[in-house]
Amino acid sequence: MHYTTAYFTSLLEKLTDIPFTLIHDDATLTHYGAIVSPPNTEPPLFIDHYVPSYINPKQPIIYITPHLERFIFISLEAHCPGKLVIGPFISSVIPKEFLHSVLNDTAVCDYPKYIDYYQQLYTLSSEKQHALIQLIYFMLFRQTLDEIDIIIQDNWLQLPEKTMSSTLEASLKLQPTQHCIATEQQFLYLIKEGKSDDLTVLLNQGPLFFSDRVGLLSKNDTLRHYKNSSIVCIALATRAAVSGGVYTEEAYNLSDFYIQSLEDCSSTSSADVLVKKALLDFTQLVRHQQHTNLSPHVMHAKYYIKNHLYEVLKIKDVADHLNLTPNYLSACFKKETGDSLAIYIRKKRISEAKQLILQQKMSYIEIAILLKFHDHSHFSKIFKQECGISPKTYKEQHVDK
Repeated sequence: MHYTTAYFTSLLEKLTDIPFTLIHDDATLTHYGAIVSPPNTEPPLFIDHYVPSYINPKQPIIYITPHLERFIFISLEAHCPGKLVIGPFISSVIPKEFLHSVLNDTAVCDYPKYIDYYQQLYTLSSEKQHALIQLIYFMLFRQTLDEIDIIIQDNWLQLPEKTMSSTLEASLKLQPTQHCIATEQQFLYLIKEGKSDDLTVLLNQGPLFFSDRVGLLSKNDTLRHYKNSSIVCIALATRAAVSGGVYTEEAYNLSDFYIQSLEDCSSTSSADVLVKKALLDFTQLVRHQQHTNLSPHVMHAKYYIKNHLYEVLKIKDVADHLNLTPNYLSACFKKETGDSLAIYIRKKRISEAKQLILQQKMSYIEIAILLKFHDHSHFSKIFKQECGISPKTYKEQHVDK
């Protein structure tokens, strides 16, 4: 190991008060600063537990453990043999109530000792974590490093590396109320604009609702607080998605699904994963809307048809739901899709019929009645016009092989 690397690492430890560990090419360790480790765990074993799988020879990694500690892993191969491990540390003070819930989720029993352990960890904001990595890269490798090149490995929510771009965390210098408002506005802006990549970065900073800047919505039950906070978050995301162009009914159906699913969560970590997935799904809906060539009227018409295939469905019904005249909607639909509304409804019903046939739970007559065809003969005739074969032949080719 180069003397300059060891000297530089020693100076960094003195400046930051965060433990640094150099892993030499012969696997020996040199510690700078007191290594703080969880109860009943020796420092070398603690580091060995995380290092092997997460050292990337090309990119530095910020690793968030299931218990919310953080490590920075940097390969030194471009400078000298060895690896650099920074940590453990935390990104902000964790309230005791939330910490107790986290430890329960991960089956940790020695709560008092863990509280003492967390109180010893140094706090380093996400902004400073990135700045520290960039400084190290510049001093050791004489290279500038963009934040997009820093991988965040979050054990609370696994996310693809390609979506990692610049951190959008609001400044910790803001007052609590201002901080919450600024962060909320950032979330809603990204959802409304369909910026899923940037939202991923914001979500990838750890749990959403553990900060002492977030007011408790249930003082005696951390999981209930997390669920309540998640419900509020999903409600706001729903409105943002509608503002971004998502069909109202589609957005609220998705909202209902996630709010109902939240009640089945048995831990704060599972609730955290679920609400983050909800926010990303809303953002993806907006993004899909932005990249389609169809007008909102036609998109909404298609969504309405999709959800009413099992009902008597007339063009006037669709037009009335969208507050349009049947002639205007029909003209727009034909121009943008190439199909008339009647033909599109027929195609969607036959597509649904195919799925019902494959499930083998209904007779052809039952399917015909369910999808509002006049009778079995009419159903078979339309099916053959669309598919070129009868329902029976379709079943033989796809099920009775």
